Amino acid sequence: MYNRLNDIAVNEKVSIEIWTNVYQKNEEEIIAHLRLEKKNGAVIGRSGEIVIARPANDSLEFIISRKMEIYRIPVNYSLATPMQRAINHESGYLIGRDYEGYKVYAAYTFVEKINWGIVAKIPVAEVNRPYFVSISIVFFLTLLLVTFLSYLLIKTTNPILDKLLNNERLLIAARENAEASEKVVRMQKDEIEFNNARLESLLKISQYSTSSIQDLLDYALNEAIKLTGSKIGYIYFYEEKTKQFILNTWSKEVMNECRVQNPETVYDLDKTGCWGEAVRQRKPIIINDYEAENHLKKGLPEGHVTLKTFMTVPIFVGTSIVAVAGLANKQNGYDNADTVQLTLLMDSVWKIAHRIYMEIDLRNANDKLKELNATKDKFFSIISHDLKSPFTSLLGITEVLLENHRTLKPDEIEEYFSHLNEASKSTLELLDNLLTWAKSQTGRLELSQSKVNLKVLTTDITRLLQTFARDKKIMLINTIDKDIWVWADPNMLTTVLRNLIQNAVKYTRSKGSVTIGVTVIKEFAEIWVADTGIGMTDKGLNSLFRIGENVSMPGTNNERGTGLGLILCRDFVEKHGGTIRAESETGMGSRFYFTMPLYTRQAT
Repeated sequence: MYNRLNDIAVNEKVSIEIWTNVYQKNEEEIIAHLRLEKKNGAVIGRSGEIVIARPANDSLEFIISRKMEIYRIPVNYSLATPMQRAINHESGYLIGRDYEGYKVYAAYTFVEKINWGIVAKIPVAEVNRPYFVSISIVFFLTLLLVTFLSYLLIKTTNPILDKLLNNERLLIAARENAEASEKVVRMQKDEIEFNNARLESLLKISQYSTSSIQDLLDYALNEAIKLTGSKIGYIYFYEEKTKQFILNTWSKEVMNECRVQNPETVYDLDKTGCWGEAVRQRKPIIINDYEAENHLKKGLPEGHVTLKTFMTVPIFVGTSIVAVAGLANKQNGYDNADTVQLTLLMDSVWKIAHRIYMEIDLRNANDKLKELNATKDKFFSIISHDLKSPFTSLLGITEVLLENHRTLKPDEIEEYFSHLNEASKSTLELLDNLLTWAKSQTGRLELSQSKVNLKVLTTDITRLLQTFARDKKIMLINTIDKDIWVWADPNMLTTVLRNLIQNAVKYTRSKGSVTIGVTVIKEFAEIWVADTGIGMTDKGLNSLFRIGENVSMPGTNNERGTGLGLILCRDFVEKHGGTIRAESETGMGSRFYFTMPLYTRQAT
């Protein structure tokens, strides 16, 4: 095909060169002559053409042999590749696009004398049509043959295929049944292992030796995290009356990762997000894509631990929810088996916790009973001995005075009156403490706090005790600043200070000293009374403030005591939310400390 087209193009070139010589390169004469010849291009099939082209300013003019009309296209026209090459003084052949965009076989050359390009072309479709028809016939015949052979094959092999297909279906069904059975066995095995792990955790928890509910729940939470393959967890107590959650414990990993500033420990139910749903819906909640949108979530505070998967279950006692337990960040997500295991585990834990609560209550009741018995014994001891002894002394002195007042010398009478005065003071002190203690034990002594200036109060007390101290040549030193104010019951605080200062004077030798001072510690004033007295042994120190221990001993002038004063001090200090303690060393004196809340505007 290319040779045929090339011959046509060369012949046309020769013909034009002849006419060029004849008409002396006059292009218009040559074109006119070509039109007279009426060339139709029949030599190039039914639709082939000879195209003669020449450049004209910014366009390209060409004549088509079939029509012999002049046409124009832009010089930079993207199609008409053969013409573009011909006017560029090139010769050759190609498969390209003509001026109309059709795919053609084309040979091209040029006439040097007048700078014309010549193209002989024929559509590719026309050239390929015979081959296409032949191929179509062969394809159709092949298709018929294949169809016929397939029909024969199907007719002869259909029973065999049916049998094979049936066997394959049976094999597939058997394989599916085997896989299903294997899956069931695997699930049952996993469930058995899960249950064994839970029972092992329960055994560990039941054998965990502790008397602390907090220790038990911390240990149980750690077991729940391991049991479910979680990373973190929590337990919150829930109060149905107030509808509030109270934090009990977070796992250690949470505390290590949490960056929330000032995290809350009490939450209202209506302000909680998805973790409160366990209470609102009264059932376990699972979220296995925590980062996805969820209408149950209300957002997390900045710095909160990143959550990926989440599960929470309510813990019931009867029909009441008493707590919620939550776990998070299990790698493969949670399922119903996890909620069942966690619910069963926490239910058992709560029963163990309840048993510990009962044991604690029983111990507290036993301790209370012992304290009541000790109180009763102390009371009877005071009535039968401590209160009886002063009256026996009083009666003895008065009998001696009645019988011998006429014969006694004035200095002897003065001595008896001095003993009588001391016995009366001791008896009055004992009665005062006994009555106050009785009111405290029966709940008839109510706390009535007010703003109290510590300097003024201690000054009044030391003034009252000055005579007692002067008789023993003991110096009372008050170092308390005048600007220290406490929030206290004045009567109770007076009783505490009077007992401590009076005891200090009682157990201090002649020419010693008793100092009263205070140290401010945060929101409390720590008041202390120090003496240079005889001190106490470790045994005596450890027995202070206990109702069942009789630690009273005579003073340096053989003053008597009952030990009831320190019991009152402890009760009154504790009513104010304070603490009381003592430091002492034999022969080196003693120092008693107790705390009282400082006065602030918020205290009122």
